[in-house]
Amino acid sequence: MNSQAKESSLKSVVRNYIRLGYAPIPVPDGQKAPELRGWPKLRIAEGQVGDYFSEPGNVGLLLGKPSGGLTDVDIDAPEAAAVADVFLPPTEMIHGRKSRPRSHRYYLVESPLAPLKLTDVDGSSLVEIRSTGQQTIVPPSVHPSGERLRWEEDAEPAKVKADKLVRGAKLAAAAALLSRHWPE
Repeated sequence: MNSQAKESSLKSVVRNYIRLGYAPIPVPDGQKAPELRGWPKLRIAEGQVGDYFSEPGNVGLLLGKPSGGLTDVDIDAPEAAAVADVFLPPTEMIHGRKSRPRSHRYYLVESPLAPLKLTDVDGSSLVEIRSTGQQTIVPPSVHPSGERLRWEEDAEPAKVKADKLVRGAKLAAAAALLSRHWPE
């Protein structure tokens, strides 16, 4: 694929995110964090996509209120990933990468909740609920590891109540803790 086709493809994906009601932001290629000042307040209209996005580059989605309540449950621990389908509500919007499949699950929460990071005793992240004031890179972005992100389920995020989502995330994190620290 030539670079002009790639550029058109990236811009097309970004426009589609906007049409879905999400707030995309540019992130440098191979990085997870945006560099633009004021990125949490950035709202890009379809006609502005060419001003902000070009190949190579990553796409982040602003979470929570700017994207209609879109919330990302980021599953960092392999032990939490192993039980995520048991404890988290089902959703049809899931992405990951080859080494970490199904690690980001998306939900629409009516009243956006505060971000929540559930950690192990050493401070390492187990499960994180990302919402207003945060962003997550999404396909077709490239993770800093060099792996391309991919949609594993590319449909509608499930509509859930905040308390149900928090409870599921806490249970997955608790199971990860037990798995890691239970005596042999």
